[in-house]
Amino acid sequence: MEAPRGKTAIDAFDAALETVAPRRFDTRLGRVTTGPLIDMALKRDRDSGHLDDFDQQVQEVLAFRHHDFPADHPFRHVDLMPTVTARPDPWLLGSSGSSAGLAAAFGIGYSFAGFINPGGAVPALRAHRKAFNPTPYGAGTPQVMLGVAVFAAESDEEAHRMTWPTRAIFDSLGRTGRVPVVPSIDEASRTLTTAQKDEPSRIVNGRWPRQVAGRPETVRDQLLQMIEQTGATEVMLQSISPDQEARRYSRALIADALGVRPEVGPTAFEAA
Repeated sequence: MEAPRGKTAIDAFDAALETVAPRRFDTRLGRVTTGPLIDMALKRDRDSGHLDDFDQQVQEVLAFRHHDFPADHPFRHVDLMPTVTARPDPWLLGSSGSSAGLAAAFGIGYSFAGFINPGGAVPALRAHRKAFNPTPYGAGTPQVMLGVAVFAAESDEEAHRMTWPTRAIFDSLGRTGRVPVVPSIDEASRTLTTAQKDEPSRIVNGRWPRQVAGRPETVRDQLLQMIEQTGATEVMLQSISPDQEARRYSRALIADALGVRPEVGPTAFEAA
């Protein structure tokens, strides 16, 4: 986000999406590093030091959306799209207790990246619920989304092999600081150690895996256990794979096991 132009662009874009397809989009606010060189290249002022003002930037985005700046604030009279009053629901993205606390303080939804920090999911999401402060910015009740890397196949063994490309990506990121092109299963097999390939893809002794994999029934039971432990109101599935057909089939198996059917409503143009 870029102040103030970036924040106004976010709100204007959100308003446009809400007009075209009401209740079909969410606003996700988060931060991520792309590495020191690219981070520097993206900075407007490369002479300034690092400033961590993420909390303030999130607050300003919410204030733009709800016309909630103090009376003496210079942005008080900025009204980006006065003919559009609705906005997509805001969610904060994170993978730590601090981001969970920030979302709770602002009273907005929180989406936890379990595929990044699986061990922190349960304490962070429980803390978000406990500290949740209802505000006009959100739904008024804790909205918790859990992001999980998931792969399903006809057998547990086949599904487990599908996790290898993602494991190879995390391994390369940890060693070099760079995200490589997604490797095939065979390519990942040649770069990963036996221990890395054999790392569990299901909950073992209460420890969550970074990737969940197995037959549809196995995946379903693992996801239901995660939902029970965190109180998640939604689950977002991630599946990184160069094989798009296997990826689509995996998602179809999971949807069928969970009894999920797509709900597609009319857009504003179709309704008109």
